[in-house]
Amino acid sequence: MGGQTGEGHTGKLTATIPNTGYPVLTGLEKAGISGKHIASITAVSAPTVSKWRSGNSAMPKITVVFLTLVLANLIEDMEALERRLEEEGCAWNDMFGDQLHDLQALLREQEIYNAAHPPAVVREGAVLFRAWLVMSDGLPTTMTKRNDYVVLTDHMTAPAAE
Repeated sequence: MGGQTGEGHTGKLTATIPNTGYPVLTGLEKAGISGKHIASITAVSAPTVSKWRSGNSAMPKITVVFLTLVLANLIEDMEALERRLEEEGCAWNDMFGDQLHDLQALLREQEIYNAAHPPAVVREGAVLFRAWLVMSDGLPTTMTKRNDYVVLTDHMTAPAAE
């Protein structure tokens, strides 16, 4: 389950963390992001995501950082929508307010775990997030794995997260 932190000869970071419930996966699920979609944006199979959720497999640290940033981005979008609705005098549905509060709590919990990650892992997760955000404009985008790299377009690649 828990892998070691380090770099192989290919420069690919191979660190994983043991499953602690992955608050980020719970948060993404509560935000309406399916396991199938998580699989597509992390270039793994849906069964792999299911194993992460169930604790039968450890998620690579880079992937945890990447998904944490995806969740933070979703929360930021929800907060912006809440502010815009308030400015326009519209009521913010309590259900959405509760969901936002739950997502913020899960993000804070995941960030506690992420604080122990080595800087190189955080950097690589941020690189993946940045590339995903640029390519998707925050919308669902599929990544594919090719030769230990996640291919975002024909001209932009980032190190694989698994």
